[in-house]
Amino acid sequence: MSVAKSKTAVRTHSPSHPSITGSTPAGATLPARLSLLIAGALLLLAPRGLSSFWPSTYDYQPQATLLAVTACVCLLMALRPRPPRRAQRIEIVAALLLAFFAWSCLSIITSVYIHDTLLETTRVAAVVAWFFIIRALLREAPQDSIFFYFLSAITGGAVITSIPAIINFIQTKDPRQFSTFYNPNLFANYCAMALPLALAWGITAFRVKPKTIPAGLLAAMAVLPVLIIILGLLVTSSKGGLLAALAALLMFAVALWRAQGTLLKKTLRARRGTVIVVGLVLLIVGGAVASRTVLPRLHQLRGSDDNSTMFRYYTWRGTLQMATARPVLGWGAGSFPSAYAQFAVTGYTRSAHQLWLQIAAENGFSALLLLIGTCLAAALKGWRALRSTAWPAAAGGLGALVAFAVHGLTDAGWGITSIALLLLVVLALLDAPESKADEPQLDASPPTHHSALNWPWVIVSLLLGLASAGTQRAALAEDLRAEARQAMTNRAAQTALEKAAAATDADPLSARMWSNRALIEEANNRNPRFSYEQARRRQPTRATHLLNMAQAVAEKTFEWDTPAGALFDQAVALEPNETKTRLARAQWLLNHNDARGWQDLEYIARLADQPYGKYPAIVEIVNLDFAQAYAKLAARALRNGKKSEASKLIGRVLSDLARWRTHEPRRRQLAEEPAAADELDREKQRHDALEIELREVQNQLKERAR
Repeated sequence: MSVAKSKTAVRTHSPSHPSITGSTPAGATLPARLSLLIAGALLLLAPRGLSSFWPSTYDYQPQATLLAVTACVCLLMALRPRPPRRAQRIEIVAALLLAFFAWSCLSIITSVYIHDTLLETTRVAAVVAWFFIIRALLREAPQDSIFFYFLSAITGGAVITSIPAIINFIQTKDPRQFSTFYNPNLFANYCAMALPLALAWGITAFRVKPKTIPAGLLAAMAVLPVLIIILGLLVTSSKGGLLAALAALLMFAVALWRAQGTLLKKTLRARRGTVIVVGLVLLIVGGAVASRTVLPRLHQLRGSDDNSTMFRYYTWRGTLQMATARPVLGWGAGSFPSAYAQFAVTGYTRSAHQLWLQIAAENGFSALLLLIGTCLAAALKGWRALRSTAWPAAAGGLGALVAFAVHGLTDAGWGITSIALLLLVVLALLDAPESKADEPQLDASPPTHHSALNWPWVIVSLLLGLASAGTQRAALAEDLRAEARQAMTNRAAQTALEKAAAATDADPLSARMWSNRALIEEANNRNPRFSYEQARRRQPTRATHLLNMAQAVAEKTFEWDTPAGALFDQAVALEPNETKTRLARAQWLLNHNDARGWQDLEYIARLADQPYGKYPAIVEIVNLDFAQAYAKLAARALRNGKKSEASKLIGRVLSDLARWRTHEPRRRQLAEEPAAADELDREKQRHDALEIELREVQNQLKERAR
């Protein structure tokens, strides 16, 4: 392109013009092109490979891989020609994001579980780095083509994740699809964010389309991904996902009207028939799918059996108490699973199911305000960009940002790496456009410095590389732990001990590794005292370690300075509503003829009629602790001649056991991991033992009734 032609193009350019301004960009350098390629591949594959919830799955390998890939890309970014000093300024969105991350790092000081805080901090560091990578690439390359590239990767990733869920729904009629995500609600979160970006991709496709593709075919190609993502969202049956998608579409429509209102009016008038037909098809197909998925769950809102909403409401109350207990720095990033139980109003959960409250609880209210400020600053820049050449991406980004914010009111998508990554990319899309429509675009690229590396990128690369190595060791420790458990199953005691010791050597900060080592040592008649102490020291707010220690002392496995009763009391004080802990103490007290054990059983029985017992995380979960408490209380009532009370308690046991049997097939279907299947097998053994115990009580009741 000659200089004269370039100037002409610049003078006649308008916000809706489909041409691409500028000449050979700095992004044409080999390091930048490689970075572009890796970024596109990451956005395409992230929904499939980075959508687990590591505090529950303990799957650290994807996180280690992401950190390693990000470190490599940062090194590539350091090899690019350095921009002039005036182009290196930190702007408001970037400054607020860095402040949020820095404040989150400060929460390490108050963390109750340094292991998980470090893992979470490194995960957030990786996605924050991608904000700066994407932002730099967007500012160095021709806007239409580069925006189209990133939007294509995001849309493609959402499509290839949605298709298996749609197929599975057709085959099984299961209305709660979650594809590769940890649960259906988080899959819906991603779809709701990707939906406006897919619409923006369709618009951008017309702006950069090759002349060889007919307009009709291009229109079909633009609509199909949107339809697939909508269907993918609907088969999740997520109420929060539907609300987030509607909010995103509304925001996209408002942004589109601001950017191209006049052209939109003309297009709607000219294609009125097509718009009506497409709208009817969407309503019919979407309505048919929604009637089998999300509509029945919306109908539950009118009744008293809306377990999902009530569980969230009471979890939010507990999380708010957790946040106000440490309002400045919080309990430490990633510490929610370790710190929440002492504030739990309903059953235990590893996520607050509310993004904004969880950020406040883990990192402090200042971090919450900084993250909100980052999103608002990016939204303001995106709103201004609606008058620039990048208006399609700005409209899609605003819709995605609204979807993230709205869905954050009902779930904590920030804990899913693919969702957090998509958010940071959206912030970069909104922050990148700098030029206004009426400002001339310079044809020449800005001068650069070629003499030195960009050292900030080098430093970030080294830090992320170290973080990747540390996370890789955590992944290795999990593998060793699994091998140790398998060796115990195979009765290979020495091998189990060696593997458990290797796991603690690989990841010495993990209380989970030390607790596993202690249990294996105890099972093999080794003194587990040191291992239990290490586990408790690393995770002091969890009652599990104290409970294990108390049971070991009670069984005379080893000597301890603190008696078993005091250890049980400390465990209950940490997690006062945890039925497992209270039940264990009750059994120990009753074995020692201490009547206080009945008080614990009565406490558990009362919890069944309170939010803790009425609203489990999912209805399929049946807490057999309640049934066991009822059975023991029924036996006592029978001994005291209270046949009516015993009969009522027996009825509650029968009801719990029947519900457990009803939900067992579904839970086995969902138990993909060996650990979940083993837990279900242990519950089955407990269920069978309770049935035997209950039959004895029923026989005694029949004899008394004669």
